[in-house]
Amino acid sequence: MRYFETKEKRPKKLISDRDYHGFRFFLIRVCIVIFILGFAGMFFAWIYRKQWANYRTIQAYSLLFGGIAWFGFMALVKSLGISVRGITYSKLRAILRNEEEQPPDADLFMRKQTYNSLYKMSDDWTLFPTVYGAGDAKKVAGVITGPGGVYAAGYVVQNPKDRNFVNPGKALMEGRTALEKKLGMDVDVMIVFAKHKKRYKKMYGHLYEDMHYFTLQEMNAFISHREPKLDEIELNRINKLLAKMSNADMSQDLDKL
Repeated sequence: MRYFETKEKRPKKLISDRDYHGFRFFLIRVCIVIFILGFAGMFFAWIYRKQWANYRTIQAYSLLFGGIAWFGFMALVKSLGISVRGITYSKLRAILRNEEEQPPDADLFMRKQTYNSLYKMSDDWTLFPTVYGAGDAKKVAGVITGPGGVYAAGYVVQNPKDRNFVNPGKALMEGRTALEKKLGMDVDVMIVFAKHKKRYKKMYGHLYEDMHYFTLQEMNAFISHREPKLDEIELNRINKLLAKMSNADMSQDLDKL
């Protein structure tokens, strides 16, 4: 199987290159190193408490210097105009790289899982990234093409009962309609689950008549056993259209990496 993604966008910088290579940012790195050493000191003092009679003193100094380093880090970061509100490990990494924090992309994660499930299929099969039929309202998170047909996929990673859960079903069905108009052929639709398949079907399954609901293993079995119905010429035409609609980087065939 061939697998393409969109060209990776460079994250925006938090501060100028001059500030990033300046003295304050150097001190930020020093504070992080001292904080890590302080944490490590507390941890190892506890591990070797039976061998080290003064392990509590070591823990106290580790806590002191680690705390000072952390507050120093926070103050220095704020002085550069960088928000430290709700700081997490991923945000900390982004700050040290001078990049805006990028939210996790569940669709990208599931496309990679889809490829990992189907990678043994022949190169007649292709996985494309997100296709927009007409804006976000008609978004298809992934499209699979091959001799057995065209399959528009939506993905569910989150628990459908979560308050901020976004149901991909409506956008997927509308995106399928837009795809069929563009391609001039029928497109099958499926929702692929990392988990929560039964819960999703119970809550939303009645809304979509011809939707397929698959785990990754079930999707593999379904696609692998499709009878060929598209010839090479028709498949090339479809793939060229999808490459434009998804803005895929066709110079980078990810299954060759």
